[in-house]
Amino acid sequence: ELIHSDKKTKLLNQISKLQDELKVVENSSNLLMKATLKKRMGILYRQLGDSYSKSIEFLESALSYSMAVGDVKLQIDIYGELALSYFKDGQLAKAIEYKKHCLNTIKQNGLEYQAWEKTLADF
Repeated sequence: ELIHSDKKTKLLNQISKLQDELKVVENSSNLLMKATLKKRMGILYRQLGDSYSKSIEFLESALSYSMAVGDVKLQIDIYGELALSYFKDGQLAKAIEYKKHCLNTIKQNGLEYQAWEKTLADF
């Protein structure tokens, strides 16, 4: 998936800024901040179009942090992002696994996330 060079430059600049923010919180006990930053990093790497493994790596790490703090809404978002990254990477079984995690967690917690339900309906 090729992206325009201006967009790629913008994404790389955003990644660079996030890397700096991650360094600041690296030794912090603020797991929620780490989860949020790593989720954003995973999304940006997926948007680059050629870094799906890095996207997955950051999102898996974000998921661990979000589970440690018990933030269910953040977990739902990360499950969905992982489903999309695995799908883009051609790992359909993993994509479906995370899609199920996302939708099941929504249902188990009595939440409505129509955006995720619509986004993940495609696979």
